[in-house]
Amino acid sequence: MLNRLLPSTTSAFFDKRDNHDHFSSLSRAAHSAHGGKNEGVLIPDLLQRVFILASPLRSGALAVSLTERVGLEAGNIVELPKSLLDPRRTLEHTPQLQEEGLEVYAPELPMSTLAIISYNQILERIKRIHTAPSGLESTSLVFAHGLDLFFTRIAPSKTYDMLRDDLDYFFIATIVIGMAVVSIVAKNLAARKELAKAWR
Repeated sequence: MLNRLLPSTTSAFFDKRDNHDHFSSLSRAAHSAHGGKNEGVLIPDLLQRVFILASPLRSGALAVSLTERVGLEAGNIVELPKSLLDPRRTLEHTPQLQEEGLEVYAPELPMSTLAIISYNQILERIKRIHTAPSGLESTSLVFAHGLDLFFTRIAPSKTYDMLRDDLDYFFIATIVIGMAVVSIVAKNLAARKELAKAWR
């Protein structure tokens, strides 16, 4: 079993002074704007964690965005949330971890069947995985190629900006038309009342 497990390392730079907020040129510039010569020089803190997947990764089959998508030797594409691979995860459950929405560090990554975005398709020799935004904020497009071609649309945070298929359009249209009629009637009644008041 151990020879099937594949360790992989995640690394990230963080700002030591801001409780391990992501290190960026923007924060560095903000610090340098408020201080002297040495104030803007920030030395990043490098955090690393090693994770183990039960199935070996396919070399080169990795796409990085808000979620990591990796191709497995078994022919599947798996979607892993970035929070799962965050190197700030510690062995103890701390309030800071809870505030960030991070889980306690465990070296073996859980392999849920819900994380497999290639469904029941076995994709042979995945070479590359490409991702692109779609017209919707919640959705991105994934294209994998190798011996097989695979294309799908995924929504890591659910489709919060799409209407459901069973939405009752007739009911909504009735309410909108009814409100329009009520507002027109109310406007006419108010105008008549003002006119009657002016004639007194």
